[in-house]
Amino acid sequence: MKRLAFTATAFVLFTAAAVCQETNLPHITTTVIRSLPADAVVIDGEKLKNFSSAEQALESAGFSFKKTNDELTFHGYWNSSIKVYINGILMNDPNTGKFDFSTLDFDSVKSIKVDTSAADGAVSVYIGTFSSDYNSAHGEFSAFSKSYLNSINDTSGAKTSFSVPLVFESGSALYLQENLSVSQEKNHYGYRQTDFSKAPSFLQSYSGYKKEYAGHENILANNSLCISYSDARLPGATAGLSSYISFADENCGVTGGTYYTRENQKKISFATSLPVFIPHEKWNIKILPSYKFSDLDYTNDARKLFLRNRYSVNNCTFFSEATVLDFLKFTANISYDFSDENHSTVKKTEDSSQTNAATEQKISHTLFTSSFSAAAAFDFYGWNITLALPVNYFDPSKTWTLLYNACVQKKIILPRSDSIDFFIRASRNSTSPVFQQLYYSGNGGKGNESLVPETAFSFTAGSEYKGKINAFVKPFLVFYKDKIGWNYNGTEWLCKNFGSSVNYGSDFFVSSAKLFDPFFIDASYTFCRARLTSDSSVRGNQIMYTPVHSLSLSCGISFLKNFKWSAQFAYFSKKFTDNSNKSFIPDYYNLDTKLEWKSSGLSLSLLWKNVFDFQYAAADSTPYPGTSLTLSVSLSLVSSKI
Repeated sequence: MKRLAFTATAFVLFTAAAVCQETNLPHITTTVIRSLPADAVVIDGEKLKNFSSAEQALESAGFSFKKTNDELTFHGYWNSSIKVYINGILMNDPNTGKFDFSTLDFDSVKSIKVDTSAADGAVSVYIGTFSSDYNSAHGEFSAFSKSYLNSINDTSGAKTSFSVPLVFESGSALYLQENLSVSQEKNHYGYRQTDFSKAPSFLQSYSGYKKEYAGHENILANNSLCISYSDARLPGATAGLSSYISFADENCGVTGGTYYTRENQKKISFATSLPVFIPHEKWNIKILPSYKFSDLDYTNDARKLFLRNRYSVNNCTFFSEATVLDFLKFTANISYDFSDENHSTVKKTEDSSQTNAATEQKISHTLFTSSFSAAAAFDFYGWNITLALPVNYFDPSKTWTLLYNACVQKKIILPRSDSIDFFIRASRNSTSPVFQQLYYSGNGGKGNESLVPETAFSFTAGSEYKGKINAFVKPFLVFYKDKIGWNYNGTEWLCKNFGSSVNYGSDFFVSSAKLFDPFFIDASYTFCRARLTSDSSVRGNQIMYTPVHSLSLSCGISFLKNFKWSAQFAYFSKKFTDNSNKSFIPDYYNLDTKLEWKSSGLSLSLLWKNVFDFQYAAADSTPYPGTSLTLSVSLSLVSSKI
């Protein structure tokens, strides 16, 4: 299977004639995003560089991937309940409610921030892909080659990026950043077993370099990414234009099921926004209009049936926020989200007298959501208190949902500038249905236009210590109701608001920080019980695809001035593949390690993934690759100060 991923960059300029009174305004993508709460998880800087993918970084924060890299869980939440923002733009597919992380160029990611109890959805992941430096120009070129034991140079590619700041004598500024990447991936990795219900074994590791390869190319491929950003700093304001483009032509190969099918899908995603931030001594205003287009063309050739589904979605959003800064911080925001989907289906006519005859059906639907929120933040006897009351509206069910978010936080300064934080947070969250859940019809399934938003009551508390050792413990309790799911009635799968659950557990984290410099070690652990409470036949069972135990370890050391070694270990307990808890995926673990050398802008790295060469599956019969080696070379140039 051939993989061709090409990213063409969009060149964007936003100009204005003005005199800037303040040249050190906060960057637009950190100001447009709503303020993160006390229990937020932040992965950036050197900590982010220890990971080789966004999936790996998120796993260290307690996430688990359900099947492939576009389905994930967190604290019992699934898919559309987890919102993914890139530079402030909501990137979840309006049709499926998911975000495909394989389209994300991890090298361009500068920060990942997780809000564990957001109003819109249940969990929000904010990804930033740039870092502004108005004092110098940057340029970078890199090339890499990835090989499996049975497939030399399976993946090769090259990337380039540049950023150019323009600072004028008047003090105004314009910043431009572009990224371009090209890669080819065959995904011809082999594996020994087809029964992935068996746990991986050390005895099987490296048992023959030529592993069985039966054409099971199940991993999605052929993804490309384009991210461009420019912003201008004006008198008392910051404005910008952010664009995101993704194209994929994916040959999914042969997949299992009742019978083998050959599947192919083409995906296009485009998003752009115009964020504006206007600060003042006593107030500030944030405005974020955006537009997103996505197109999915899916082909399933099963026996004599030819099925083609195409989904085209246009999405327009508008978000504005005004904050008054006085003895208390008062914030009011309003948002609108409108989506229009066009769906066409082509199906082969099962008539032996006709040759290649087919029928086509076209359907169009719309979705509309809006929200209004008022919030206040103030200090009370050394405690920081935040109160918010969002109201969400969803059409077509014409459902109004009153939400809330309350957080109490206190910071204690200890000797040697160490600190410890305490917080308690309670919130009510909502997740609206997506097109697929409402209107899907075909392949033995049917959506439900009467669906109402899911709601969750979330309670978190915790404490965090910051010093030479950083550590936190954050227990959580979630009551979930009206959960949307697919139920089989003996004839077809129907989508319903049927589910309710109680999710409880805790997140733990400890980092050596500066204690053993230049050696570091980070450890995170998540315990999550997500018990169903609705259907008596499955009451008390663990929600499918949600592991009870998740563990992530990162460690590394810098040595000989130019060298750095790092390793990442992850463990997940068994995941049930149905709510009856009769079938499951065994627990599995993985170890990646990387060696880097850097000197004068030139860097070399060798990434060794799946060191133990385990043959495991994240879900069902989707195999993950065995061991692989990736050799990379990168050249970075930084101009003199401008």
